[in-house]
Amino acid sequence: MPKHFIVFLFALPLLLFINSTSLAQDRPDADERLLVKFSKIELRDMNNEDLEFWNFYLDNSIVVKDIPVGKEDGIPLKLDLSPDEAKDVDILTLGLEPHNYVKRYYQLKDTNKMLMLYSIQDVKRLMTNND
Repeated sequence: MPKHFIVFLFALPLLLFINSTSLAQDRPDADERLLVKFSKIELRDMNNEDLEFWNFYLDNSIVVKDIPVGKEDGIPLKLDLSPDEAKDVDILTLGLEPHNYVKRYYQLKDTNKMLMLYSIQDVKRLMTNND
């Protein structure tokens, strides 16, 4: 057997180990708030891109806004939150699921304010613009 081949056989496992540890170090940590939606196993198995998305989603998926004049009756979905509570809410605890392409609007209790839940595509655009 050629000497180079033997060296290659011994070096290959070492190279694979070094490569896998460097990839593991680039993995973002999962925000603990994601455990409301995903199991620890799902988070562990999630690819880096999806994990980065969901981490970003937690803090960038909602905005509290005034309901436009004349549109007060046009928001059938209601949330039992004040505007102050809505600004600091852990979005996943509300059980609201983002739509892939459509924003969702929820009137906040006893106010002319609404919570706007961005679509998945909106959050991805925000994420891209945030880089």
